[in-house]
Amino acid sequence: MNIAVIILFFASMFLTSAHAAKINAIGEYCSGPCAYLKGEIKSGDLIKLKVVFESPTRHRVFIPNFKPPTEIFELQLNSRGGSLEEAMEIGRWVRKNKIHTRMPSNSECISSCVYIFAAGVSRVSFSFWAQKVGIHRPYLTQLPKEGVQVAMRKALADSRAYFAEMNVPEQLADAMFSVPPDKVEILTDDKLSFYRLDGTDMAFEEEMQLTLAALFGMTRQEYLRNRKLVDEEVEMCTPRRREEERREDKTFDLRKCIDDAYKKYGLHESQRKQSR
Repeated sequence: MNIAVIILFFASMFLTSAHAAKINAIGEYCSGPCAYLKGEIKSGDLIKLKVVFESPTRHRVFIPNFKPPTEIFELQLNSRGGSLEEAMEIGRWVRKNKIHTRMPSNSECISSCVYIFAAGVSRVSFSFWAQKVGIHRPYLTQLPKEGVQVAMRKALADSRAYFAEMNVPEQLADAMFSVPPDKVEILTDDKLSFYRLDGTDMAFEEEMQLTLAALFGMTRQEYLRNRKLVDEEVEMCTPRRREEERREDKTFDLRKCIDDAYKKYGLHESQRKQSR
């Protein structure tokens, strides 16, 4: 019997909903091109996500002052888990399509949802926004023919391999399997960092920086140095002066200040050396 069928739930035993995940497109929950997955992860959810992802209503959203080499598409998550098999399939699809994973405020990503979250080429969640990422061990719904020991070892080995595939430390799988299925360990910000569940995936970051350096006709070292200088000047552009001072300075133009910083270091959209 397939282990993915045996371990039907990699989710909290106390799921808040018995319904399949609700998957919404642009507009209701997202400010840019994205999908919003909420609820229990079940078979068929990947098909729903593909429909949203391939929708003609998608549009490009660009980082200020330059176009990214690839479209930015976000998958926002708010789920207590569900099917481990479906979560892994969604996760591999997310990584293949270089999708970014996010958590809205006051949301949670528990159990198998973490597999999807880990697959994002960048991942964002913060405890101070009441976002919770939680882990625990999967549980069996029936005795497998090959025996519980074999089934659980295979599930652990598959989880380790999956996280390695996503450039996430395999220790995350060990940590998951150390938490009883009727409990949930909410990961602290430090643990999210340790398991590389925050920030940008290391391979994707390398790819982006090399691609952007080439687009602006720079070496990798030149791009990193100029990017750092741009960030410093843009920070200075941000009007953090007192409100009365900003009102008195009628000539201050935030957009022009930011544009000038990008142009100064050769990273403005108009300064690209190559076309998309």
